[in-house]
Amino acid sequence: MWARCPASSAVVRRKQPLTAGKENAMKGLMNRMKAFLKEEEGATATEYAVMLALIIVISLAAISALGDKVSTVFVNIESAMP
Repeated sequence: MWARCPASSAVVRRKQPLTAGKENAMKGLMNRMKAFLKEEEGATATEYAVMLALIIVISLAAISALGDKVSTVFVNIESAMP
């Protein structure tokens, strides 16, 4: 199997069997997954998403509650006009 040498642009012949490359690839993938799960930046983004969702829900509830009261006030004002 042929591969590029990381130190230069030369193409070299790989001496390890194909299965060893797959095992190394799996180990590399597992290491990257572990590092991703340990990162705190991902958790921070999730926390921001949860906070945004809560703000939206609270805003919608407040708007709907105030909307009914404001509508009632305008109906009362309209009925009081001659």
